Amino acid sequence: KSSFQKPSFALRVLVQERLAEIIAEDVAGYQDHIEIVESTLTVSIDSLRQTSEKWLIPRRARRAFRAACFEALYFVGEHGLITRGADALFSLNPFEFHALFAPVLAALGDADTMEGWLASTEILATADLRKQQAGAESKSEPSEKAIV
Repeated sequence: KSSFQKPSFALRVLVQERLAEIIAEDVAGYQDHIEIVESTLTVSIDSLRQTSEKWLIPRRARRAFRAACFEALYFVGEHGLITRGADALFSLNPFEFHALFAPVLAALGDADTMEGWLASTEILATADLRKQQAGAESKSEPSEKAIV
């Protein structure tokens, strides 16, 4: 008998939200090189390896995570991710959003793996993602000097 436990819908949503925040905060804006040769476009993001390690993306899910990062950058645009953060991804329709992250969820596998990943990245998410979101919100609010 297998111990594979199918993840609940709520768990899958939590994982997708965390992945969207990671892409918006730690991937967008860090492309290192774009090269166009005839009909081939090559985009290099050297920080993806460090981002995968920082966020403890399991090895078996790293290829799917990299693909989701590139698709997100291509689909909603790097500018949208930088200026709107994860909201740029959250504004996709449910089918588009799910299609973007389904390969990563499949690579993560069962509910235990997803729960473990969320738990192991919770402190980092609270400290790093929330801090960056707060910084972005304070930048968007008019300063007191501008209200004169």
